[in-house]
Amino acid sequence: MDSARRLTGLLVFALFLNGCATSPTVFTDHDPEQSFDDYKVFAWVGENPMINTGDRPVSPLNASRLQSAIKSELERKGYTYTEDAEQADFAVSFTVGARDKMDVREREVLDYYGPNWRWGYPYHYGMVAPIVVPRTEVTVREYVEGSLAIDIFDVKRRSPVWHADASKRLNSRDLKENTTEKINEAVAMILSTFPPQ
Repeated sequence: MDSARRLTGLLVFALFLNGCATSPTVFTDHDPEQSFDDYKVFAWVGENPMINTGDRPVSPLNASRLQSAIKSELERKGYTYTEDAEQADFAVSFTVGARDKMDVREREVLDYYGPNWRWGYPYHYGMVAPIVVPRTEVTVREYVEGSLAIDIFDVKRRSPVWHADASKRLNSRDLKENTTEKINEAVAMILSTFPPQ
């Protein structure tokens, strides 16, 4: 049950926008020599445009949702989809990944013993100075980091011309929420800088 839940419930790319205080880290890059003004028609780079990286699998349902979201967002931007890559101006692929990570933090802690009362020399009741002992405390937290990258290739040049990726630390709430809505939000966020101005 646990592995089935991980397979279908894990959507590493669609959970960037809500859920926890941390925002996704987004990176974009493009070929400054490429003109994007003439782009009108797009296709997928192949029959299966998704690359899965990382420690965790992505369910086929979520892969299909992501592909549909990318297609819809590009069409919303005014591009036309074709199944014939040779007739397209640009081709699209995407990479999804989730990695189990550990956050290890060290901090110095002072253990404080005392003050206390004792019988001491020369046989009177007195206070002994407190003892402070430094030690290092190590905290280990396990978490899942999800990432989504979208790449665009110029068909005529057969070379990459645009790249964007986002990554975010996911919490348990992220992994349980409505995936379709999150996918659409994540894709819109990543494609918001395409075409580059």
